[in-house]
Amino acid sequence: MDYLSWNNSIGARFFTPEVKDRRVYLYVTADLIREVGKPSGAGMPDFLVAVKRGPEWVSHGNVCERADQCLSGWRRRKLQYPPYLAYLGLFALAAGLRGDFASNAYYPRLRKLLGETPTSGTYRGFSAMRNLWEDLENWSQREMRGSQGIFQARVTSRFIHVGIPISQTILSEQERLALPSIFAEAAIDPASTPSEALLLDALIKYGGSRLRPRTRTILEERTKSEEEFEALIDAVIQELAEWDGTVIPLGEETTRRSIGQGTTVPSPAPHRRIPGSFAMDVGNGKAECDSRPVMATQLQLLDSSTRAGRTSGHGSKKRHKQRGISYENHREILGRAI
Repeated sequence: MDYLSWNNSIGARFFTPEVKDRRVYLYVTADLIREVGKPSGAGMPDFLVAVKRGPEWVSHGNVCERADQCLSGWRRRKLQYPPYLAYLGLFALAAGLRGDFASNAYYPRLRKLLGETPTSGTYRGFSAMRNLWEDLENWSQREMRGSQGIFQARVTSRFIHVGIPISQTILSEQERLALPSIFAEAAIDPASTPSEALLLDALIKYGGSRLRPRTRTILEERTKSEEEFEALIDAVIQELAEWDGTVIPLGEETTRRSIGQGTTVPSPAPHRRIPGSFAMDVGNGKAECDSRPVMATQLQLLDSSTRAGRTSGHGSKKRHKQRGISYENHREILGRAI
C-alpha cells in the first residue's frame, strides 16, 4: 500500500455519512492499522514506511515536514480526503504506545515508533502540526458541513501541541458512552464545571468496569503520566460541557458502531441501588410510588416518543439520539437519589 492508499483507508474508517453530525476522534491504534492493511497484506512496518515517504508530491524532510507539505494546496488536487490524515493517525498512534517512558514522554514515544532513538525534546516541525488539526476541523465542519462527521481541534490542557493527538485515543468510544451515567451517578450538574479533584474522585469512584484498566491507571497514578492525565481530564470536561443532562434509560441497552473501530458496543447503564424506597414507572405520562426497594436498572422509560440527544458543537445538530430522561427530571423524580 502506498501512502495515499493508507490515507484514504484511514479516512474511510472515520469520515462517512454514517457519522453525520457526530463528533469524530481519530482513534488510531495498532489494531486499526492491522485491520486497514490486512486486505492488502500490509501491516505496521508497511504503514511506517509509507508515512516516512509520504505522497508522491512531497520530496524532503522528516514526517512532520512532509505532513506540512501535504497541507499546502491540497484542495487543488481534488482528493477525497485531506492527504495528511495518515500523518495525524501516526501522531495519535504514538500517544498510545506503551513502554517505560517518563511522565512527559510523548516525543520519545513518537521517536520510538518511527525507529529513532527515543530522546526527549520537541520533534522538529511538530509545532506546525496544529495547522493540520485545525484544517481538518475546517474541512469537516465548514466544507463538508458535518456530512461525514465533525472533528474538533480543541484542547485546553497546558500541552498545547501534543494534547490533540493524545486526546484522540485517551478515551475509547465505549468509555465516552459511559460518561453520562458516571456524571449522573456522581450528581454532577451539567451546567457547572466541577473542580479537577471532584471530577477525578467521580471517575475513580463511579467508573468501575466502565473504564479500561489503562484509564484507571492514568487516573490513579497521575504523576507517572502527566500528559495523559491532563488530556484525559480535558477530554472528560469537554464531554461534560456537551452533555445536555440526558441519562440513558436505565435498564435499556442500545448499540452503536464504534467509530473507527468497526465494532458494536453496548451503551452502559448504571447499576446502583437507589437509597430509600422510591421507585418510578413511567407510562402514558404518569409516575407512581412503589414502597419496594429497587435497582436503578429497573427504572424504565416507556414513552418512546420522549427522545433526547446531545449537541456536538456543530450548530444545534444532535450528536446522537436515543431515548432518555433529562438530568433535571431524573434528580427531581428520584429525590436526588443519584
